[in-house]
Amino acid sequence: MGISFDYRLICSQKRRKTISLYIKEDGRIFIYAPYGTPKSEIENFVLSKQLWVSKKLSEREKTVKPAEKHFLPGEKFFYLGELYPLEIVNGLHHGPPLKLSFGRFILSQNCIKEARDSFVQWYKKEAKEKLSERIYHYSNRLQLFPR
Repeated sequence: MGISFDYRLICSQKRRKTISLYIKEDGRIFIYAPYGTPKSEIENFVLSKQLWVSKKLSEREKTVKPAEKHFLPGEKFFYLGELYPLEIVNGLHHGPPLKLSFGRFILSQNCIKEARDSFVQWYKKEAKEKLSERIYHYSNRLQLFPR
């Protein structure tokens, strides 16, 4: 089993006694080790951290600020950690201009010019519902009731 990520090794002659791993904001990975640490020990350390690094890099990809949205069919939008494609449909005259249904966002053709506002309103409504559920859950559990 090989190592599935690139990293930069930095060996320190100063007081460092342990091997450590850091993932920088830009996703670069640094391994810090005491000077003279055998290469095999460093490789074993890196292999032992492989799943953790993969998980952290995956989480990072989900939190990286997305590119500018254009609200085109097939464009993907996050909701609760998952990506959902946008579908634009004709004839959504009743109900909200945007909804999440059957694994995709559905936007009315009539509302394309207000697509950004529709998404903002939709996310706000969903956040309010999800947060209210969590507040209720924890307030009962902790016997603390917010006003």
